[in-house]
Amino acid sequence: MITGGPGCGKTTILELLAQMGGKKYCGEIEVISVCGEKMVLVPESARRVIKKQQAKGVEEPWSDRVAFQTEIILDQILLEQKAKQENGVFMVYDRGRPDGWTYCLLEGKKAPEVEKLARRNYDLIVFLEMPPKTLYESDLERSEDYETAIQISRAIRKVYDEMGFEIKNLGFMDKESRLKKFFQMIC
Repeated sequence: MITGGPGCGKTTILELLAQMGGKKYCGEIEVISVCGEKMVLVPESARRVIKKQQAKGVEEPWSDRVAFQTEIILDQILLEQKAKQENGVFMVYDRGRPDGWTYCLLEGKKAPEVEKLARRNYDLIVFLEMPPKTLYESDLERSEDYETAIQISRAIRKVYDEMGFEIKNLGFMDKESRLKKFFQMIC
């Protein structure tokens, strides 16, 4: 599972993996073959939920943080169940359930129902370090400024540490080098 702050390159890793498997990553579950092994790429639920809500005319679906994060985690659970049916040797998740719990905590919302949903065991957590400020970009689903993204990144790391996960750090570097390091971590 890949995690880290907004804009650290999680989706980029999945896009590069899809390209290696001869596919274009489009934010849905993708099944690819890499080095002869079946790999399942699982998209970020937050982006899916934001797009769905904005298509319904809800400009800021995160205004009710607890309801928003609950919807994201429930979507994540659904994606994880669908991905499991693919029987991949490797499952690569763009974010995990504890990320949603982190966002609630950052808003000062201690929602036990969200924390309960957030508890899940992942085999390996790869934490991506943030890029330099000059390379950070926001978009329609990632509206945070750089300083806020750094705070979120630190908070995510803290939550995963507190939940007892074994975490491997992956520093910021060019995307090809980062992908190579990622493979070294998972193989």
